[in-house]
Amino acid sequence: MSLNEKEWDWGALQRQGGLLLGAEHRLQIAVLLASADPEELYAARIASAAGVDRTEARREIARFQSAGLLMPASSTTPRDSSRRGRPASYLKRLNEPTWEVLVELARRLERN
Repeated sequence: MSLNEKEWDWGALQRQGGLLLGAEHRLQIAVLLASADPEELYAARIASAAGVDRTEARREIARFQSAGLLMPASSTTPRDSSRRGRPASYLKRLNEPTWEVLVELARRLERN
């Protein structure tokens, strides 16, 4: 599923997810990480979709990596000399059942 296919009530998820998980954007970023297609699974794309800066997205991604839910993928984007900065470092999801639980939690919180 692409990040563009589902509309979420991010405000509700930020409020409730922040209370439950200790960070305002953690559940939102979890949903985006769980929903991203492989070519969308990198920090800058997640940050853009979440409306947060890259530092915040990287901080949350690092937490998911520490929890064993993400790992670096074996590829990066090819270097484009016309673009500034580093090439995107793709991620790979691990432990799919946990991602499913996080998305289900978000769905239930969104309904309340």
